[in-house]
Amino acid sequence: MQEFIIGESQKIFSKAIKRYAQEAQKENHEVSILLYLKSEEGEKVDGYKICYNNQPVKEVGIKDVLNVKFDIKGYSFMVPPHIIRFLKDFENELSSTQVDVCVYLSKEDDEECRFFLFNAGKFIKEVYLTELIKI
Repeated sequence: MQEFIIGESQKIFSKAIKRYAQEAQKENHEVSILLYLKSEEGEKVDGYKICYNNQPVKEVGIKDVLNVKFDIKGYSFMVPPHIIRFLKDFENELSSTQVDVCVYLSKEDDEECRFFLFNAGKFIKEVYLTELIKI
């Protein structure tokens, strides 16, 4: 099950980055997706920002990342709880509420995404989906 989720996550983020790059007429390596927590009605929820050259340019929802209007596969319900959990785990680990994970395409393989942890905009470390997705 974990292998399936990791594979699907790689596909989802890879396709999204390429799509946003094409829409903005940017190179794939210039586009990333920032995963973060935001507060809505007193509750922490997942947030997504599209970045060009590491600068956030627009906020999008999970369905935008998935590129669907109607989520037949149910990914928009399955993915956010995992993102919220691992971001909260990093907040606890770092004793910070300014934690983000940024998703980039690998320079060696544009089907593979790499995930990097930031705290208050400062790079902390690369993280791996096997660490993030705990089943």
